[in-house]
Amino acid sequence: RELLGVHPSSLIGENASIAPGARIGPFCVVSDDAVIGPNCELGAGVHILGATTLGADCVVRSHAVVGSPEPGTTVLGRGNVVGAHAVVGAVCADKKHAPALASHLVIGDGNDIREHAQIHRSSGPDTVTKIGSGCLLMGGVHVGHDCAVGDGVVVSNNALLAGHVVA
Repeated sequence: RELLGVHPSSLIGENASIAPGARIGPFCVVSDDAVIGPNCELGAGVHILGATTLGADCVVRSHAVVGSPEPGTTVLGRGNVVGAHAVVGAVCADKKHAPALASHLVIGDGNDIREHAQIHRSSGPDTVTKIGSGCLLMGGVHVGHDCAVGDGVVVSNNALLAGHVVA
């Protein structure tokens, strides 16, 4: 059965912006600063945290986490698919990163981010982790802080891109 509107078991922040046509499944959490674009679909148990923006027509599969409550931003363009149990926009694992400083992730349009993938935000307020458009990041892929992944890139299962990699 197709999802319609917001499931009553989901927790939606008072100031969250949910565009028309968005479908939010059971047991989701959407933070106050989140923006969910038109016709997005959030599967069961999805968490959209902090200052996160999903462009139009994004699909986030069950139990994925997008964004972080720590300072900074996570922005996904139009038509992205985030697989089940993926973590997109986590705070970076760079030991030099100060948790009080903002960090950023920008993802283009039309990407397929498969199950269990991890994409970290940048290591500081003046840097960004960036994924282009039309990419396929297969299951278990890790993209570390401050990476720059171009358009149309395919990263195979369980490949790891450490911090500052350009692909």
